Amino acid sequence: ELTISEPNGQASFIVALTSQPIAAVTIQLSSDDTSECTAPSLVTLDATNWLTGLAVPVSATDDQLDDGAQPCHIQMIATSADGNYHQRTVDDVALTVQDNDAVAMQVAAWPSVTAAQLGEAIVYTYRITNTGDVTLTVQAVDSKLGAIGLNATRVAPKGVVEGLMNYTVLETDAPGPILTTVTVNGTAELGTQISASANTAVAITVMPRVEIQLERLGP
Repeated sequence: ELTISEPNGQASFIVALTSQPIAAVTIQLSSDDTSECTAPSLVTLDATNWLTGLAVPVSATDDQLDDGAQPCHIQMIATSADGNYHQRTVDDVALTVQDNDAVAMQVAAWPSVTAAQLGEAIVYTYRITNTGDVTLTVQAVDSKLGAIGLNATRVAPKGVVEGLMNYTVLETDAPGPILTTVTVNGTAELGTQISASANTAVAITVMPRVEIQLERLGP
């Protein structure tokens, strides 16, 4: 059994004949799972190379799925005007394709200001980056503002999605700071779950208020 690795690992095997053919022998090859491995469609053996044979390369296919090690087989059948080899089946070549796909993401969040006062609007920006090799479906929730509307919920490998949320500072936010945590949950194509989070803080400046000063008039 051969072992190859994503994304583009290769191995090879030799195809040869046990006797010199009286006509060219074509070996037709096919993969039983082209999402895992591929090989040339055919090789031809004749009087010049039947004994030494030909090397057949097999390549791993990068499927962008976190599916672990997977089996793959190269199937072969011979066709020839030589009756000794025509339609003769050949044993499959078995391979194991090692997976290289990781599920990973990064989350960033930042407010439009670092300090605010009563009635001031804060715009929060959220960014989710798929740092892995597998497409993710994501959902994001801010601990203070709730569910975040994103510009997309599916994130391709190395892709980025963003969202914006607005908040107006309330008197109940005093004395501050306003703390938030965004939590993002991602699901890969095969169901693998991943979670990441980011925190923000906005200080509260002196809250505006009306002061009353008492002044005594007269004795």
